Amino acid sequence: IVIILMLMHFLTMGINLGESQNMFLYQRAKLGWDVSTHTYHNVFFIVLGLIGTLVMTVLLSKLLKVSDIFLALISTVLTFVSRIIYSIATTTFWFFCGTAVDFTFSVKLLAARSLISKLVPNDLSTMFALMGLFEALAGEKN
Repeated sequence: IVIILMLMHFLTMGINLGESQNMFLYQRAKLGWDVSTHTYHNVFFIVLGLIGTLVMTVLLSKLLKVSDIFLALISTVLTFVSRIIYSIATTTFWFFCGTAVDFTFSVKLLAARSLISKLVPNDLSTMFALMGLFEALAGEKN
């Protein structure tokens, strides 16, 4: 389970870190966006992320008892699909559709932390040290 989590996290963080430097340039060149459209997109992304986190954690995890690894897998697959939509989007509508597909982007790390906390003993320092190492290896920025 830990190896699968690490692979999912490394793959999706690699996507995020690789695209973050070039996202606005792509939006300007391909879609003709200005700074305000980019800002609206960022707000849309954040609000959908909050909604996706609530849906995944409350509805699927707590009410329907879906396992954390399955939630992380769903989130990872949706991230990949959204990036494919981003790459072929030629209009603002389709780019926003790609963002809507990735509404569960924040669930991957939450599910990973939940699973790690279940796998290690109740020693919190060990869990946070392991998660800190995990994030450092993935190159995640806080």
